[in-house]
Amino acid sequence: MRGRKESAWAIVIFAILIISGSMFACGNGDSSGKTYSAKGTYVYDSEYGELIVTWTETNFECAGPEFLGVEYYYVISIGATTMIWEDPYEYGQLTWTRPEGTEGVIEGTWTMKTDDGATWTMTLDGSNVALSTRGLDCSEGY
Repeated sequence: MRGRKESAWAIVIFAILIISGSMFACGNGDSSGKTYSAKGTYVYDSEYGELIVTWTETNFECAGPEFLGVEYYYVISIGATTMIWEDPYEYGQLTWTRPEGTEGVIEGTWTMKTDDGATWTMTLDGSNVALSTRGLDCSEGY
C-alpha cells in the first residue's frame, strides 16, 4: 500500500481532476424528499488509514459521488461508535457514528448529519459500500 505522503498526493490530484462541487454539503435541505444513493466496492488499509472506494452506481446530482470511479479517503480513527475521516474536498473532518461495533473495524452501518440538515447513511459490508442521503437541495448546483 502507498505511504501517507503518496496517499495525500493522490487525494490532491483526484480533487483537482474531479472538482465539480461539494462532497457532503449542499443547500438547506431538499423539500422534495428525494433520496440519493450510490453503490460500489471498497478496500480499507488500516495500517495507513486509506479507504479506497470505487463507485459503480450513483444518482447523486450534487454533493455525494456524482461520477463513477475511484475516490480516496483518509480515515483518522475508527472507534466502537465513531469514525472520523478527512474529506477529500474542502470540508475538513467528517464524523460518522454507529450504534455499536468494534474499534478499528470499518464494517458496519454508519450515519452522519451535516450542517445543512441532510442525513447520510453508509454501509460497509465485506467489500461492498452503499451510500444514501435525504435532505439535499441540489437547486444551487453544488
